[in-house]
Amino acid sequence: MVKVTKNPTLPLLKNYSVGFRIARIMWLKRRFIDIEMKPLDMTRMQWQTLHWLNMISPCTQKQLLNYMDIDGGQLARTLDEFEKNNIITRKPLAEDRRCLLVELTNHAKKKLIPHLEKVFEKENDILLDGISSADKKKLTSLLEKIESNIDIALTHCDGIK
Repeated sequence: MVKVTKNPTLPLLKNYSVGFRIARIMWLKRRFIDIEMKPLDMTRMQWQTLHWLNMISPCTQKQLLNYMDIDGGQLARTLDEFEKNNIITRKPLAEDRRCLLVELTNHAKKKLIPHLEKVFEKENDILLDGISSADKKKLTSLLEKIESNIDIALTHCDGIK
């Protein structure tokens, strides 16, 4: 009989691919941030949208969609909710009124972004705990190379990128 535990853990991941490890770290990161964003009563979709807006706002809704790589309807519903709650404004672009410019409100910048930034700083501190400055630099360099490798591979795929 197999015993099922409440919090199952994966076996040591010695023989798994780099991609699997990166994906696993990303999953754990998102879980951590989910928990830390609970005081603001934000879902994963909401805090991820807020995070991207903090990085690239003002931007068009289409630009945001491209960065987030999610379903357009899901993003539109999240932005509708954000607009109702005074987190963003959406205004038509003068040169193309079909495109909406999305921008964080002062309310979001003062009330939500500081909490989000603290959560991401805490998460980063946890990820890098016990790692020397030299190893952090090396890790950053290696991750940049890995990112570049997959980026180059994608540009050679028939228009996937």
